[in-house]
Amino acid sequence: QTMIRASLLFLIGLCVSLAGPAALAGEKKPLPKMSYEVTTDGTTRELKVGEDGTFAILLRPINGIIKKETPFNLALSGDGITWSKAKLKYDDAKKDKEALRFAPTFKATQAGELQLKGDGAFFICNAELCQRFKLALSEAIKTK
Repeated sequence: QTMIRASLLFLIGLCVSLAGPAALAGEKKPLPKMSYEVTTDGTTRELKVGEDGTFAILLRPINGIIKKETPFNLALSGDGITWSKAKLKYDDAKKDKEALRFAPTFKATQAGELQLKGDGAFFICNAELCQRFKLALSEAIKTK
């Protein structure tokens, strides 16, 4: 019996050393790093004072999703710019697969080179957690 017990202890020790302590603790593989990409393709770059323009924003999460249940805010600003809606929420977006597409309109109130700006925060979630991200946008436009 002592020989069997010693053999079993040896085998258990061998399994532990081969599997590693992470297997015993039930640790999971690390999840891929979450991030995002943002594009402003389709934004009106030139217009006359008083004309309508569009700030096209596509926000695509990487290795996660943006859930409706998590806080989302994007405040739009810019000197010489009047926005149709200056504070955007999740529901203001059109869903494009996992991406969010915003298209707020604006009017330029003065001529020259102006900046469309957006500052906000949102969360990207995966199966285990949600992570907060900040968003800062700035696009140059020309007005006549």
